Amino acid sequence: MKKVAIITDSTAYIPKDIRDKHQIHMVPLNVTFGEETYKEELEITTEQFYEEMKVKEELPKTLSLPSVYLKNCLRSLLLIMMKRL
Repeated sequence: MKKVAIITDSTAYIPKDIRDKHQIHMVPLNVTFGEETYKEELEITTEQFYEEMKVKEELPKTLSLPSVYLKNCLRSLLLIMMKRL
């Protein structure tokens, strides 16, 4: 059983296949275009992000990582670890 878990936010841009292979857990950042907010990699792809940048007049904003996302990730990892005991 692994004793270390790696958690990153979506701005690390680690490809999903590599995250899966090395059991790296990703927590999404929020990206806001005007009034619309997306969870990076879950609700908007990198390609969609750049397409939005082409058509929007205002640059996107990022929001700090909502603590609930990290809390949920940590809770999931803890549950997995407890099941292995």
